[in-house]
Amino acid sequence: MAEDIREVIKNTLGDRGKPVRTLKLGYDAPSASLESVYFWILDFAGGFSKDIEKVTDNFMASPGSSHFAEMGARTTRMQEEGMKIMGVINQLIKTVINLIYDLKEFEIRISQYDDAKSESKLNKEQGNLALKQIWMDNVDMKKGRGSINQMTYELGFSTLRDVFMMANSFEDVDNMAKDGLVNDR
Repeated sequence: MAEDIREVIKNTLGDRGKPVRTLKLGYDAPSASLESVYFWILDFAGGFSKDIEKVTDNFMASPGSSHFAEMGARTTRMQEEGMKIMGVINQLIKTVINLIYDLKEFEIRISQYDDAKSESKLNKEQGNLALKQIWMDNVDMKKGRGSINQMTYELGFSTLRDVFMMANSFEDVDNMAKDGLVNDR
């Protein structure tokens, strides 16, 4: 029987060794593995002739096949997963950048506290003024009508803000009142 197949193979080849005809095998089973069928065919054909030579191996899915649709769905899922990962990375980078800005702001604030405790009179005054401004912007402003700014602009205490910025102690306020810089009000 093997001799008969060899005869058929010799008869199908032309003078130059090219096949007279080409056969195509279609296999549509997207959930099954193609490898088992592929290697079975090679083994089966190899039983007839040891001279089997695989020239090309083409595998493709036609656009109407279920395999093509499944590959498209997988591609879409992978793209969605990639977008989710990119979103997480984006959020992480934003969070890290915000932390860096917070740390820089803390460094500035700490330097202002260091200046307020400095031995140098100029640095000490600059540090105290910076801390007073921070206090007015972040703490005092939340008091509403009782805040220094509101009392200055709405209730007529026009010198209150200036006195707050100039005074470093209660004694300074008393001295300003004695010197006439601040009125009794």
